[in-house]
Amino acid sequence: MYIDGHCHLYAFSDDEISNIFDELKIIVVAISDTYEASNRTLELSKSYSNIVPCIGLHPWEVKGDKAIQVADSLIKYLRDAKCIGEVGLDKRFNLENYEWQKEVFYRFVEASLKFKKPLNIHALDAWREAYEIVSSMGVKRAIFHWYSGPIDLLERIHDSGYFITINPSVEFQKKHGAVLREAPLEIILTESDGPYNYKGRTLHPSMIPKLIDYIAKVKNTKRKNVEEIVEANFYKYQRW
Repeated sequence: MYIDGHCHLYAFSDDEISNIFDELKIIVVAISDTYEASNRTLELSKSYSNIVPCIGLHPWEVKGDKAIQVADSLIKYLRDAKCIGEVGLDKRFNLENYEWQKEVFYRFVEASLKFKKPLNIHALDAWREAYEIVSSMGVKRAIFHWYSGPIDLLERIHDSGYFITINPSVEFQKKHGAVLREAPLEIILTESDGPYNYKGRTLHPSMIPKLIDYIAKVKNTKRKNVEEIVEANFYKYQRW
């Protein structure tokens, strides 16, 4: 079973989603970044058993105090969702709303603890800050998606029982590649982040099998070993 640990599935058409599940034996952690996306994700999960539906508000979508109301509205849906994401902090984009980002993130972290839901975290240029928040508040299950942060933080992520995701950009993004080389397989999940377009390349769940090959090559291990460890990591994270 392939694992896509972070995918904007709501952004694909119904036909595209059907093809994904027809062509791949895959579990998709379907994240959401707006109120509308969260609703569509929850609806899709009613039709596909291999969707893990997540509700969330992306830090790029946080625009002042109105984001607090949106976050509070989304939290009401948590009984129907299996995880919270995509949520977090971003110090590269939308920096003018960074304090509001923190307010929203704290709300979702508190909801994670109350409803016992794992977090799927965006933390671009704010890796340490996001880690310190979730670890200090006692979160047990979290993914730091598309991790390209400090290498020295990997050990603390490991010790906390958290995970990182590696996606197809690892083949040419230097920071992400360095993370793959240093991170133990025991904290790695695969993701597509589809259909995000990164440097002219549209990411897609169908890239996961090739990504497994690449990880196995970098880690100098068998493909089957990577598949088994990634799947085991997913069940530790999700426990669904």
